[in-house]
Amino acid sequence: MQARDFVLGESADVPADVALPNRIFMNLVEVPVLFYALVGIAFATHQVDAISVGMAWLYVALRLIHSLIYFTYNHVVHRFAVFATSNLVVLAMIVYLGAGIL
Repeated sequence: MQARDFVLGESADVPADVALPNRIFMNLVEVPVLFYALVGIAFATHQVDAISVGMAWLYVALRLIHSLIYFTYNHVVHRFAVFATSNLVVLAMIVYLGAGIL
C-alpha cells in the first residue's frame, strides 16, 4: 500500500482493515459539511435555541451510531436507517433555520 492508492479515494490494493476506516472518514466529511454550514449560519443569524441545539446533538449522535455500526457489525439495513435518519435531521435543521430567518 502506497500513497498513490488513495489518489482517487482508494484502490483495490488497500487492505480491508485500512479501507473500512477510510470509508467511515469519507462518510463523515460529505453531508456533515452542510451541518457545519448550518451551525455557522445559526450562530451568525442568532437562531441558536434549545430546538436547534437539540437537533444538532441528535445529528452528532446519529453520525456516531452510524460510524459504530459501520466499524463493528456493519449491517447495511441498520446503517442505512441511521444514515437516512441523520440526513432527515439535517433537512429538518434547514427548514427550522430557514423558517427562523424568514
